[in-house]
Amino acid sequence: MTTRSVTLWAASLVGRPTGTVFICPVGYNTILKSIYFNVSVLPVGLAFYVTRQAVNVYLLNTTLEAGGPTTGRWDGWLVLEPDDHVSCAYTAGQIASWGSGAVLPTPTP
Repeated sequence: MTTRSVTLWAASLVGRPTGTVFICPVGYNTILKSIYFNVSVLPVGLAFYVTRQAVNVYLLNTTLEAGGPTTGRWDGWLVLEPDDHVSCAYTAGQIASWGSGAVLPTPTP
């Protein structure tokens, strides 16, 4: 069994204020390690968050100001359980994002 990182998603969101970019598959746990993103307009409000049974936990919640960078990233280690969702919300333009991590079989208790 490997714990090397793989691409979890590569998504471009246009014309909708929020969207799910990854769902942890049934029978697996996922270690979310990195999120990279590009935005098309500034200023923009941007959030990435994890949802489990209607409870949201924000990984990144920021405003990118006019004249500032149009790219960014989040790094960490967050374990997702089956059916946990990673979503992106934004206030304007288009968001392109890429997530990486490791997908592992759920251990048997």
